[in-house]
Amino acid sequence: MKTVQTKAPGKLYIAGEYAVVEPGQTAIITSINRFVTANISPSATDQGSIESIGFTEKPVKWTRVNDEVKLDNSVENLKYVLSAIQTTEAYLVEKGISLVPFDVKIDSELDDKNGEKLGLGSSGAVTVAIVKVLLEFYGADVRDLLVFKLSVLAQMNLGVNSSFGDIAAITYTGWIQYTSFDRDFVQQYRANHSMTDTVDAYWPRIMIKRMKVKRKVNFLVGWTGSPASSHDLVGAVQDKKAQTDEQYNHFLEESKASITLLTIGLEEGHPAKIKDAVDRNRKALLEMGANTDVVIETPLLTELCNIARKHGGAAKTSGAGGGDSGIAFVFAKKHIKPVIDEWKKHGITHLPIQVYKNN
Repeated sequence: MKTVQTKAPGKLYIAGEYAVVEPGQTAIITSINRFVTANISPSATDQGSIESIGFTEKPVKWTRVNDEVKLDNSVENLKYVLSAIQTTEAYLVEKGISLVPFDVKIDSELDDKNGEKLGLGSSGAVTVAIVKVLLEFYGADVRDLLVFKLSVLAQMNLGVNSSFGDIAAITYTGWIQYTSFDRDFVQQYRANHSMTDTVDAYWPRIMIKRMKVKRKVNFLVGWTGSPASSHDLVGAVQDKKAQTDEQYNHFLEESKASITLLTIGLEEGHPAKIKDAVDRNRKALLEMGANTDVVIETPLLTELCNIARKHGGAAKTSGAGGGDSGIAFVFAKKHIKPVIDEWKKHGITHLPIQVYKNN
C-alpha cells in the first residue's frame, strides 16, 4: 500500500437551516475553497498513529483490538476522526479487505489561527476526509453516496444532532440542494443489519442534487468572532418545538417556500428573487428563534445583515446562528468593498471564500 492524500472542503449553509433537520425538508448549501487535508501511509510498526495539526501536540498512538482501532490515550478532539475510522473499517471488513496499521495526519484550514471554529463545517469535513482517504488507501470504491452514508453513520455513532446537510455539500461539492432523510429509520435499520446492507439500502426521503447556478453569484461571508455550537442550538429548538406546533409548522412552510424561490433565483440568476428568498428565510428564522427562546441573530449578526441591506443586498445568518458567520448577497460589484469596509468598522471579519466544486 502507498501513501494517499485527500481533501474535503468546508461548507456554508445558504438557506433552510433548522427546518432541514426534519425529514423531507430541504436546504441549500455550498462547499467552499477551504479544506481539511488528510494524509495516510502504511505504519512501519504494528501500531498506527493519528496526528491532527493544531489539536494534538504529537501523534497519538493506536492499536487494533478485534478489528477496531483503539487509541492508547483518549483524546476528545479526535472523536470524529476515530468514529470515521471505525465506521469505514467496519465496512471494509465486511467487504473482505484485510486491515493494516497506518499513520494519519490531518491539517485544517477551517478554523482560525487560534483554533476557533469559523462555522465552516470542520467536523463534517474531517469526517468526510477520513472516510475518503481510508477508502482510497484500501483500494475500495469511493463513490459520493457511499462516502456520504459512511460519514453520516460515523457521526450518528457519536449522537450528533444534525440533518447531515453539511456532509452532503462537503461530499458532492458545489451548490447543493439537500433534502434530509428519515434518521429514525436509518438508525433502526443499522441496529438490525450489517454496515454494507445499511449503506446499500434506500434512505427514505433523501435527495442530494447539484444545482445549476447559471452565473456567478456575488456573496460575501462575514465572521463575528463568536463560535456557536450547531449541535446545542439545533437541540434546543428540537426540544421546544412541541410547545409551539402551529408556529413551528408555519416556520417549516416558510422555509420550504423560501428554498423554492431561492432555487429559482440562483438558477435563473435573478437578483430580486434571490433577495426576496433570503429575506423571507431570515424572517422565518427570526420568528422561530423568538418562539423558542433561541438566539439566532446576535447583535453583531444583525449589524452584518443591516449593512448588506443598506447597500442593496440581502443577508442572513449561515448555519445555526447564535454567533459564527453570516452571508450576504451583493448584486452590484461597486457595493462589495463598501460592505466589507463597513463590516470591518463594526468588528466583522470578511472571510475571502469562494464556492468550490470538484469536477
